Amino acid sequence: MKKTAVLIGRFQPFHKGHATLLKAAGEIADQVLVVLGSANGPRNLRNPFTAAEREAMIRANFPDSSRLQFAGVRDYFYNDHAWVNEVREKVNQSAKGHHVLLIGHHKDFTSNYLSWFKEWESARISTGYDVHATGIRENFFRDAGRAASSPELSEATKTYLAGFAQTETYQTLKTEQLGIDQYKQAWAAAPFPPTFVTTDAVVLCAGHVLLIQRKKVPGKGQWALPGGFLDPHERIFDCVLRELDEETKIQVPKEELTAAFKKVQVFDHPLRSSRGRTLTHAHLFELEREKLPQITANDDAMNARWLPLMDVAQMEDKLFEDHFHVIHRLTKAGAKDR
Repeated sequence: MKKTAVLIGRFQPFHKGHATLLKAAGEIADQVLVVLGSANGPRNLRNPFTAAEREAMIRANFPDSSRLQFAGVRDYFYNDHAWVNEVREKVNQSAKGHHVLLIGHHKDFTSNYLSWFKEWESARISTGYDVHATGIRENFFRDAGRAASSPELSEATKTYLAGFAQTETYQTLKTEQLGIDQYKQAWAAAPFPPTFVTTDAVVLCAGHVLLIQRKKVPGKGQWALPGGFLDPHERIFDCVLRELDEETKIQVPKEELTAAFKKVQVFDHPLRSSRGRTLTHAHLFELEREKLPQITANDDAMNARWLPLMDVAQMEDKLFEDHFHVIHRLTKAGAKDR
């Protein structure tokens, strides 16, 4: 029976440890399926490269890549079962009756997914490299020249990154990296990493959801839910109402907003924010109006808009952090359960 080797990863960027796994997969299987994680989300410091860009980066490392196939899988921050099902679906489409061999290197908690596919044979391979893509990314966006001297990167990847560094996208992410560095430096003297508390408002009206466009890093220019950090002497519900008013100037009386409140849910994925561990309390408001209230962008928002809920599924790569998933879980807007 023919074999399909499956290599799952984000490859942000593709380094020599990844290359070792991919080479080993090609030596023991008839074809190799590279599953690209975080394929549909917005660009950020954790996922700066699109699925198409990562495929190009990997193919540049393996010029004879005729036996390589690629499939993108979106993030499911709050539904591991849905993520597993999508991976299975993509693998079954590619393998077509082949014996499936899951290739992997168990590094830390981010590799736990290797034990989630009991039906496939598993091959754990030592890469021989103690390399972490997070450090590579951080150094690259602080100074593109650092990638050129990185021993963890192949010449093909270095060439690809050098080209990427000439783009406007790189400059945007570099600004964000330097901003995050400065932000974290303010907390460097804390005895332990801080946990931040925020609120977000999911305001629905006449089949629309209220969004703002971020004015500052992180996520400058991306669309987001109105929200912000809890003040020291403020209750959480008061925070969400204050941030909603400050960023949108929504023309709805406080009493009407309070009556429209339906539920609150905490979103706490450890990797949801580049600023550090950030827990948000997302509040759902359902306004009983036929006409959309007037809004005006203000404070941390450069723009504000009412987006039809039916269009949320097309905004996955434009919504800040996990806000796509927040909107879906509170409203069920979007193509699939998350």
